[in-house]
Amino acid sequence: MESSNSGSESNSDGDGHQQRKKRVRNINIWKNSQRKRARLAGESYTSTSGKVMEPKKTGPPCLRKRKCTDKFSEENKNNIIAKLYAGQPKNEQDTFLMGLIQVPKHNSIFTESYNCSITPPYLNVSSENMYKAQKKLLYPVNVGRNVARETAQTHYILPSDIELYPSPKIIEKFLTMIAENKGPLLSKNPKVFPLHIFEVVNETQGLHIFHVGKRNGRFLHWEPIFIGTHADPLYDERLSWEGKSDKMTQGYALCVMDYDFLILDNAFLVHKPGIKVYKKDARRSMLAAKTNQLIRKIIFPELKVLYGIKKGCAV
Repeated sequence: MESSNSGSESNSDGDGHQQRKKRVRNINIWKNSQRKRARLAGESYTSTSGKVMEPKKTGPPCLRKRKCTDKFSEENKNNIIAKLYAGQPKNEQDTFLMGLIQVPKHNSIFTESYNCSITPPYLNVSSENMYKAQKKLLYPVNVGRNVARETAQTHYILPSDIELYPSPKIIEKFLTMIAENKGPLLSKNPKVFPLHIFEVVNETQGLHIFHVGKRNGRFLHWEPIFIGTHADPLYDERLSWEGKSDKMTQGYALCVMDYDFLILDNAFLVHKPGIKVYKKDARRSMLAAKTNQLIRKIIFPELKVLYGIKKGCAV
C-alpha cells in the first residue's frame, strides 16, 4: 500500500512538474504577445522594464487623409512625418502610409476613349510657353531611358529617342537573326547592335551583321543607339539632353567591358523632324561646358573605380 501511495504521489508530482515546466517555458513569449496586442489596440500595458504605459489617446479617424494635408505648410508636413516615425511602431507606420495610397479599381482602368483626330495640345504651342521652359527645367533624357529599360518585359531592348523611327519589321528580322546564332553572334564577348541612319544601297534579304566594331580608335567618342539587353550598363541620370554627351559615360563602360558593336545591315533609324540645322545656342553651350566639367571631375573618376581603365577607352 505504501509503495502504491508513494508511486501515485510521485506520478502526481511528475504531472505537476511537467505542467509547470510547460508554463515556464512559454511565459515570456505569452507576456510579449499580450503586451504587443495591448499596444496595437491602444490599451495600457506594462513594459518589460515594469513601467506602466498609459493607453493611447487619439482623436476621431480622418476620413479624408489626402485632403487634410492640403491646408498644411511644408514645415507642418515635415513635423507630422517626424512624429510619425518617432513614436509609432513600424507596423503602425506601414498601415498609416498604406492608407494614403489610392489603388484604382480594376474596372476603371483604360476605360477612357481616345480620339486621335484631335489636334495635340502641344502642336500649336511654342516651346517658350511650355512648362519646362517656364520653370527653366532640363530634359532628363537618361532618366527616361532608364525607366523605359527597367520596365521593359523583353530580353532585348531598343532605347531609342522618341523622334527616331526604326525601319519596318526590324523586330521580326532581328529575332530571326538571333535565332540563327551564327557568325559574330558566336563570340563570347558581350555585344550590342547599333542602328545606322542610312539604308544599304543594294538591298539584301533578311538582317545580318554588317560590321563588327569597338568603341576605340576613330570611334573613341561614339554614342550609338543600339539594341541591347538588361545586362548593359545604365545611363547616367545626372546628364541631360541640353548638356549633351548624355550617352558618353555609358559608352566608356561598354568599351572597358570589351563589348562588341555588331552593326546591322537593313536596319536603320529615321529622324522624324528631318535634317538637323545647326543653330547657335549660348545657353546650351554653357550647359555643355558644365556637363563636360561634371564628367571630367566627378563621373569619370567614379567610372574608373566601378569599371576600371583600359587603353583606348575614353569619355
